Amino acid sequence: MYTGRLYNDTTKQYIPFELAIDDAKGKTEGFSHTIFTSENGDNVGVKQVKIKIKNDEITFEDEKFVYNNFPEPPPKGVKMFASLNVSTRNGIPVLSGTWRTNATRQYRPLTGTIMLEKKKDPQATPIVKKLEDLGLANNLAFLTATSNTVAADTKAREDSIRKQQELDVLAKAQKAREDSIRKQQEIEALAKAQKAREDSIRKQQELEMLAKAQKAKEDSIRKQQELDALAKAQKAKEDSIRKQQEFDALAKAQKAKEDSIRKQQELDALAKAQKAKEDSTKKRQEELARAERIKLYREQQAKEELEKQRLAQEQAASAQAAKDQKAREELARQQAEKEALAKAQKTKEESERQKRAQEELLRIQKANPTAGADVSKRKLETIKTVVVAQDSLVFSLYDNGTVDGDTVSVLINGKVAIPRVGLLERAYNKTIYLTPDMGDSISVVLYAENLGSIPPNTGLLVIREGTKIYEIRFSGDMNKNSKIILIRKKE
Repeated sequence: MYTGRLYNDTTKQYIPFELAIDDAKGKTEGFSHTIFTSENGDNVGVKQVKIKIKNDEITFEDEKFVYNNFPEPPPKGVKMFASLNVSTRNGIPVLSGTWRTNATRQYRPLTGTIMLEKKKDPQATPIVKKLEDLGLANNLAFLTATSNTVAADTKAREDSIRKQQELDVLAKAQKAREDSIRKQQEIEALAKAQKAREDSIRKQQELEMLAKAQKAKEDSIRKQQELDALAKAQKAKEDSIRKQQEFDALAKAQKAKEDSIRKQQELDALAKAQKAKEDSTKKRQEELARAERIKLYREQQAKEELEKQRLAQEQAASAQAAKDQKAREELARQQAEKEALAKAQKTKEESERQKRAQEELLRIQKANPTAGADVSKRKLETIKTVVVAQDSLVFSLYDNGTVDGDTVSVLINGKVAIPRVGLLERAYNKTIYLTPDMGDSISVVLYAENLGSIPPNTGLLVIREGTKIYEIRFSGDMNKNSKIILIRKKE
């Protein structure tokens, strides 16, 4: 299970990417998992992929989608191809390389890079959880039934937490919406109150102007009546006074007109000042918004530049690591040559010892023709219980130490399955088939036929069940045998 990121040269974006590789069934296959965020939320895609492994290079290509929640169907005829190199970083296996897509009539090819690390705990990865949801987790041999159950429980808890979080988000959104509506209503109420106040002031000013005009009119009439009364007594004087009054009336009328114009100008000036203030506030807000957008854009550019520097450093470190690896391989080759010479000498000496052990084995077999003859007279010591699921097992027998002529027989449920095997450094292999009549609990006895030249009789039994390996060290003598119990795993 490898997880990491995929970089798109066109969009200049990094996308989470996961790759599950399975080669336990005679062929190599797997799944890929991507996730990217858009205005519609998280978009998840799971594909079945074809995988080829040659030396330290892994190539894969899309086969088909097994799941996606894209808002629109994936483009037809577009496949992804990738070529990755296998290396290590801080003791962790790493896959790195390039990817591309094929060109179609509607779509141009895309390119990019991939950087992945091997995960120790595949159960915690999103791809495993999604494959479990789809019922495809059993296609990966490294996922056991127990881990699938734990993952299902974990997913159920995560789904519950996610649903609660979604409810919290909806509640916050509803509250924010209500707060926004309430604030808008308050703003509208303040605007209405301001308009009502301005309308009241304007009406009051109009009433005051009408009252002044009415009073001026009444004063003029009263003065005119007084002038008419005086005119009868002194017409000449009244004429003079009337002319003066006419001049005064004109002056007052002119002053009243000027006062009215001045007040209208003051109102116009107040309206212009209010509008200028509002325009200034709006312009300031627009400038602040533009400054904020520029700030965000510059921060994004800085982040992208830092990421480019980090990738360059990683590539330089990778090149240095490859150079160091080549030097280590050359040193290892020289060391291997030295070890090969030493091993050849040791093999020669060991061959002579095994020849003497074979001679001893022949002598013992002639002297004891019946394998496991005294098994009922010896004490049995159970040293191991192994749970198995398959009906076919491979038994491999070795000498556990110096080859000294130890000979053992293997009895299954009291019947001899492997008679009189001389234990050597080279394994003796035999396939054992478990039949239904053997039951669910099967007894395997390692019967010591002799003690060899160095008592007691000791050895190593390796049981292989598919990809599982069980190593069991045993010992015995003429009074005691080692026993192993095989338990069939029930579905």
